[in-house]
Amino acid sequence: MTDIVPALLEEIRNDFTKRLEQDKILAELSELITKGEATYKEASEYAARLGEILSDVLQDHISGDMLPDGRMYYNIAERILGPALTNNYELASNIAAQVQESLNQAAHIGLKAVRPLPDPDRLEGFINKVSEAEDFESVSWMLKEPVTNFTISAVDDTVRENVEFHGRAGLSPKVTRISVGGCCEWCSELAGKYDYPVDREIYRRHENCRCIVLYDPGDGKVQNVHSKTVYASQAQAERDARIERAKELEGKHVQSEKRAKEKRQVIGLTVGQTTITGLRGHVFDRMAERGISIADIKDAIEHPLDIRPTKIDKQGRPSFVVIGEKATIAINPDTGEITTTHATHSKTVKKLKEGK
Repeated sequence: MTDIVPALLEEIRNDFTKRLEQDKILAELSELITKGEATYKEASEYAARLGEILSDVLQDHISGDMLPDGRMYYNIAERILGPALTNNYELASNIAAQVQESLNQAAHIGLKAVRPLPDPDRLEGFINKVSEAEDFESVSWMLKEPVTNFTISAVDDTVRENVEFHGRAGLSPKVTRISVGGCCEWCSELAGKYDYPVDREIYRRHENCRCIVLYDPGDGKVQNVHSKTVYASQAQAERDARIERAKELEGKHVQSEKRAKEKRQVIGLTVGQTTITGLRGHVFDRMAERGISIADIKDAIEHPLDIRPTKIDKQGRPSFVVIGEKATIAINPDTGEITTTHATHSKTVKKLKEGK
């Protein structure tokens, strides 16, 4: 079997480098950083843009159709995603360190910025997630927002490392974690104000966590480590958190009504021998992450390009896959529920249409 990795890796590197050189957003941010006029806000924006570019490149060059058996085996994921994600992390952390150097100089702190290293466990988890799936298309969403999140984490890690370094150097950095109302028990227990040394657990957050972690540089202002928003005072930060929570609750109510209307569009439709009874809650999250609309799912049900045989997963759960022109969905034939969805790759659509 031909080893696809060397040529594919070269294509990805060349395309990524070309897009970096041509990107106007990175050029503008780089100019601010070079002049010493940037803050962690700009560093975070730079990292986010790096992540978006790498995500686009990976999606353009990797699909299930070009992988052996339609699967990204571990040896392929490790040799392609490992170097790509590590390189992005290093680029982002170098930018964040440049920003920290400028902040240190402005505050007359005679210390060099500390550059973090990527977490090997997190990188390994990313690779395992992609490689363990029997069908790459079912986890292709990992090449989207998770790639950007991994890159942005380099900026958060730079903040944490420099807070710890400043503390060891005799300064008095302070970190505050604010729990936004209605959060989970884990978050509630972590909420509070912390003087150096700060447990690294304080910087952690789970998926969709709305809690705020703040770093006080000692000038009377506080900064959200994750959003990079700077507040004039702790009171303002807490007030804004309450307002944000109220908006969040209002948004959830609107979202709940919208999802109910979308469910009604597909409930009762039949595909194969199965009548659709509903959508699992997380399907809507996957739709948002992967740019899929309820119309795309409805079209897949009413006009499928292919219906795959039912399979049983490791937990003993049955499901069959329906491939539509815009969306591919998995359905539990016993319950009639749509259990997940992902965007149908254009190459898959072309292949199926040509085969008819």
